[in-house]
Amino acid sequence: MIVFVGAVVIGATGAFFSDTETSTGNTFTAGAIDLKIDNESYYNGERNDGTTWLVPSDLDGQLFFDFRDLKPGDWGEDTISLHVNNNDAYACVDVRLDSDDDNGLTEPEQGDGDNTGGVGEGELADAVNFYWWADDGDNVFETGEQLLPAGPLGNLAVGQVATVALAQPGGGVLGTVLTGGQTYYIGKAWCFGNSDFEAYPEGDTGPDVRPVICDGSEEDNTTQTDGLTATISFMAVQSRNNGEFVCAPHLGDAPTQPEGTLETEESTSGEALAEFSTFDGVDGLLAHLKVAGTDGTPGDEARIVIQASDVSIATLNDLNTISWAAFGVTGYAPHVDVIVNPVGGEVALVFEYAKVDPALGCDDVGDYPTGNFNTFDDKGIVDSGAYAWLSSGPAGTCGSEPFDTNHNSLAEWKAGGPDGIDGDTPVLRLEIEVDNWIESSEAYINDVLVNGS
Repeated sequence: MIVFVGAVVIGATGAFFSDTETSTGNTFTAGAIDLKIDNESYYNGERNDGTTWLVPSDLDGQLFFDFRDLKPGDWGEDTISLHVNNNDAYACVDVRLDSDDDNGLTEPEQGDGDNTGGVGEGELADAVNFYWWADDGDNVFETGEQLLPAGPLGNLAVGQVATVALAQPGGGVLGTVLTGGQTYYIGKAWCFGNSDFEAYPEGDTGPDVRPVICDGSEEDNTTQTDGLTATISFMAVQSRNNGEFVCAPHLGDAPTQPEGTLETEESTSGEALAEFSTFDGVDGLLAHLKVAGTDGTPGDEARIVIQASDVSIATLNDLNTISWAAFGVTGYAPHVDVIVNPVGGEVALVFEYAKVDPALGCDDVGDYPTGNFNTFDDKGIVDSGAYAWLSSGPAGTCGSEPFDTNHNSLAEWKAGGPDGIDGDTPVLRLEIEVDNWIESSEAYINDVLVNGS
């Protein structure tokens, strides 16, 4: 059966009555809390460009203090400007003491009773006093401005964090809330010595006219060559719908300090720097080594010193590998001196970039690696096949005597070489260093591994 289905149409429109109303562009957009900071810094009454930046920015690469040759009586002052864009916020600041090191002992230090010379044994953090206050932007502590509890950073243990509420519901140095788009000022001063730190009457001059009165006359020699590092971190948090907020430490643990101690050796015409430091994009502290000679006179060295006994090395037979991560800024790549003690007295087996792998070029004095690289870059690490020359002989050149006799792989030195050195020769220490015998050099070093650990 075939069924035909038909349609009956009544009327002519073929549509329902209708009406449409449309609302377009409905949007949720999250607000922003963006904290920017600038800083104006003075050192002994003169503006210090190295720790001053006047354009509000993030703190990547910025330092509130960076002073490398302190003397008792030195002082500094900063006014830190806080800018929160574009919402109201609470704010806190953390200060963490990251290191307080002795960096060795000078004779005057020992003469004044300092008998500690290592990591975490410094006295400088106890001698530099800090002062913080809510400032009006003129870099001077004045009558009516609120001074926070003052004291030396040494009141903190290494790794300990102190937190200050700048603005929170219960009140802070700058009130209960920072208004978005408004500028706020925090004053910071320091004195290497003692200061009554009395407020000046209100005025319109800066620290060049109204200085920090700092008395260093009671300091002795125990702080010589000591160094400290610290981290200062600001945090802003939305205030809306957050009425229970309370400032608490937001910084984590202090960076781990590399193995070993730091030393420098300077000629009369050069300079050398060895310090534990941070580096952009790298977690923890690194050894920053830098030498810069003048008048063409080499002889400056900056080094990490690792005692062999601290890494379970007694004799040359115990040493299998040495490696490190490096960031070369300029100049010749870092090298390592393995200080051994044969019958005739201590000498160094020098593993250096130019001569560590004769197959890839001996006396290689061009295209030194820079940027990130491991140990000797394309020439590998210190291992059984790495070549070292003997410091008691000439430093080159390859293909000549007696240098070639004194230039052997680690395996060959263990088997027996000049100066009575063999696998049973005591090892005293490892010295990873930069020097300016070829040219001024600078590098950052971390992740030092001896025998893989």
